[in-house]
Amino acid sequence: MGFGLLALAACSYRPQVAPDDGSSSDGSRDAAVTDGAVTDAVILPILVDRGLVARYFMDEAASGQTPETLMDSASSPLALPITYDQAAYVETNGNRGLNFPSSVSTGKVELDLGSTKLFNQLSPATTVTIEVVAQITAGGSGSGNESQIAGLRGGNPDFMLTAAGSNDLRFFRPFGSQGATWANANSQQRMVLHLVFDSTLANADQRIELYKNGDALTKTASSPPNLNQNVGLAGNDKLMIGNSPNNNRSIQGTIFYVAYYNAALDAGEISNNAQRLLVDDDL
Repeated sequence: MGFGLLALAACSYRPQVAPDDGSSSDGSRDAAVTDGAVTDAVILPILVDRGLVARYFMDEAASGQTPETLMDSASSPLALPITYDQAAYVETNGNRGLNFPSSVSTGKVELDLGSTKLFNQLSPATTVTIEVVAQITAGGSGSGNESQIAGLRGGNPDFMLTAAGSNDLRFFRPFGSQGATWANANSQQRMVLHLVFDSTLANADQRIELYKNGDALTKTASSPPNLNQNVGLAGNDKLMIGNSPNNNRSIQGTIFYVAYYNAALDAGEISNNAQRLLVDDDL
């Protein structure tokens, strides 16, 4: 008799199983069939949706330069136009994403925020999380030349996670006056990043945090936002992924996934999502 399929409720993606290493954060198990044998497996967590505004799995193709948009899996989906130029889809170890061949390559994902849900929900927000899966082998060097990973940009303020050189990660809000640096945080391997902005916190040093693969990183420099300061976008600001509006500050590497939340995800939620995305960041 064949094995029945286990139906699981999921937010917006297929349930995933990973090989059992003998431990589980929640003890959950399912049966997986490998080479005709049944083995224990751990069911990967469902992605947290608290405060979710937009989620882009960036899995539309395994190679090439089609289609022309990134699809949003959140409610009231907002598609993002892709300008390929030198960028192209790739698939690395089963995970799809957009590859940028050098830190000065052209190609970008860009959208005028206007009156979109991103503007309406993020501009007044005092809590925001940007969730990214990326492998960055190099970024722009020197202050002001950092490579754009993902964020909201175009004039002042900037609200952008960036890569500086091959090792450092930075966040700016607005450019040059508020933000933080995490030296040597980039391992140049595929990683899950959570940038958490929470200006409601009394402790100013905690208002900007970065997590890598579910673990909080230590800032090496920081200039925090004011208490209860919002994102404060302008209608002509842009959502940017992978480059600047001028096409001169791309990463060298691949961006596999991007999501935006109008909530400050907590450590447990970040760990949950990182566990899922490290194994599979596609829909």
